[in-house]
Amino acid sequence: MPNPDFLKQRYSLLFKDLPAADGSNYGVRVIGYDEETDDYIISEINWDTKELIEQDNEPRYIDAFKITYRYSPESAISIGERRDEDE
Repeated sequence: MPNPDFLKQRYSLLFKDLPAADGSNYGVRVIGYDEETDDYIISEINWDTKELIEQDNEPRYIDAFKITYRYSPESAISIGERRDEDE
């Protein structure tokens, strides 16, 4: 059974928007977490508008380790929250 602190950390990204680590104008919306595979369930978003890029596509899975270097979890914002870049 996984460590409860480990799972708490994994679940902290749920329902958050994460920007691309390379500064591009895209990101992902974390919509789920699979404990068995240690994968996040994500949908790609336009970072400026926070809208889904391809609304007809099924969400995809990304390894919990890979999400930490492809995206910026430390800059995550809650879904629907707007961060004013000009402040």
